[in-house]
Amino acid sequence: MIKQKLIDKYLPRYSFNEYHETVINSSIDKVYEKARDFDLAKSNLIKWLFKLRGLPTKRMHLQDFISDIGFTNIEENIPIENLIGFWARYKIEPITSPDDFINLSATSKQEAHHI
Repeated sequence: MIKQKLIDKYLPRYSFNEYHETVINSSIDKVYEKARDFDLAKSNLIKWLFKLRGLPTKRMHLQDFISDIGFTNIEENIPIENLIGFWARYKIEPITSPDDFINLSATSKQEAHHI
């Protein structure tokens, strides 16, 4: 049985798709943990590029950075998926829960039909 991907659960229709893959010789549990808890401060280049783009660089641990720029960890399927998202109309708005994202998405679709 193939489990539905998280992106399809929260955004069943979308207009853009991009896929990247890197083969790593390690267990999926270790890779997932490292990817989720990555410290962006270990790269001076990343810090410089973020400053150049006006992104915050005070808290460079990945999970703190996600929060600082207004993104939200919506749901995880450990150790396979970590769905991170944001909602923006005129500015990035916080997502307080997974249901919040689904409700905002449905409201947006209804508004789009009225335009």
